[in-house]
Amino acid sequence: MDSQLNRKIQIYNCCKIYIEQRIATIQLAVNNAREASTEDTKSSMGDKYETTRAMMHFEQEKLGTQMKEANKLQQILLKINPEITGKKVATGSLVITDIGNYYIAIGAGKFDIEGTIYFAVSLTAPLAQIMMGKHTGDKIKFNDRVYTILEVL
Repeated sequence: MDSQLNRKIQIYNCCKIYIEQRIATIQLAVNNAREASTEDTKSSMGDKYETTRAMMHFEQEKLGTQMKEANKLQQILLKINPEITGKKVATGSLVITDIGNYYIAIGAGKFDIEGTIYFAVSLTAPLAQIMMGKHTGDKIKFNDRVYTILEVL
């Protein structure tokens, strides 16, 4: 297997782990909030109880929103087959440029794979939007810098 394709698969797996950990962290926070709510219901009275209950409800709503977003990201990843390559930049592409290396899927941050830095960027990120549909050899301009696409996997 081509080493760049192998790296693409590794980055995909890093993104998968990133999302799984994010979902697990949110789920733990949801469970802790439920547990705290149950304990507080048993021991509180009056205005303090109502304020605490409202704050816990707000926190649970916030966690619910975070979980929905994390699940959406997971669904994006599940639709990607990291072993498929194409000639133009699309969802799931690994784009090697003269300035940096970008995996177009979800915003999962920076990964160091065998000493090379790759950035997992969201489909909605401005740089990803500019890259979409471009081919090897194309030049793009972003933040007053010109990127040359060296390879699309």
